[in-house]
Amino acid sequence: MSTVLIIDDENDVRRLVALILRRAGLEIIEATNGRAGVEAAKRDQPDLIICDVNMPEMDGYEVLRQLGASSETATIPFVFLTGQVGMDELRQGMDLGADDYLEKPFGADELIAAVRARLAKRLVQQKVSEEKLDALRGKIMYVLPHELRTPLSAILGLAEILASEADTMDRGRIKPLAQGLVDSAERLRRIIENYLVYSQIEIISSDEQRIEALRSERTPVAHRVVASLALVLAQRANRKNDLVFDIAGEIPPLRISQEDLEKVFGETIDNAFKFSSAGDPVEISVVTENGMAVLSVTDHGRGMTKEQINQVGAYQQFDRESYEQQGSGLGLVIAKRLTEVHGGSFSIDSVPNVRTTVTVRLPCGP
Repeated sequence: MSTVLIIDDENDVRRLVALILRRAGLEIIEATNGRAGVEAAKRDQPDLIICDVNMPEMDGYEVLRQLGASSETATIPFVFLTGQVGMDELRQGMDLGADDYLEKPFGADELIAAVRARLAKRLVQQKVSEEKLDALRGKIMYVLPHELRTPLSAILGLAEILASEADTMDRGRIKPLAQGLVDSAERLRRIIENYLVYSQIEIISSDEQRIEALRSERTPVAHRVVASLALVLAQRANRKNDLVFDIAGEIPPLRISQEDLEKVFGETIDNAFKFSSAGDPVEISVVTENGMAVLSVTDHGRGMTKEQINQVGAYQQFDRESYEQQGSGLGLVIAKRLTEVHGGSFSIDSVPNVRTTVTVRLPCGP
């Protein structure tokens, strides 16, 4: 049975709405003011919230604002119950994330139809989320074992050669074998690290206190961090001459730790080198815009289609049959999820075989 939370300080209206919806087979929770409504929403996690706009102490807009700021309640469908709605009020509610408005007076059939429509949409969204989770599990089962076994097999094979031929091996062969061990071990370390980081992000994303703690971190000289990281990754890929910087001077502190900033851009820049050829430029841009730091990475490699961009997800790899591709596909997803957890946005714009630009927007502040 679906649960509906009704928040309204007018007893007659609240009880009438509750009566109509109970007769329609729904479970009802009532709150007599906005503050009690926020507490009830967080405590009971209803399937839908119907909220009056004009209430003392805390109006409906503030209720929606507070619920939208919490990961526990941000996705609950929210319907405003109000008198005549002007364009300004309608826009304000929609900007805050309201799903619908019901104007007083309303009929029982109108109320039930609106509620059922929103509950049906929520069920569809939940089904889509479950399907995505099932797809993720399938990708993990298919991709991760292979990605773990590949470097591990190389490590074991190289170690066996060194162990069995150590007494007779020419000194010139030792160094390349040792370097092969280091490279394979580093690849294995990164796969395990990304798997753990991704799991931690998914856990943190449902914990409001941990999100607030993350957002309290600061990186004071982000432009230098990004430039330094780009140089290190370019040297590692033997493509130092391909780097092109466009950094518009010093930017305000970013609301993200240096460790997380390096993870976001390490994965993004590494991806640009991985999927473009030596000699093609990789362009790094850092500017400020409306209180946000806008950091972008552009490469001129094989690019992505719109469908592929929409499908970017954990353990998603494209054209594996056509391209030899190392990695679990987690890099861009980790960068995207970390950016979102810190209150920023992550977007990809690409023209296949022409260019790909990854843009990260992160909030600035003291």
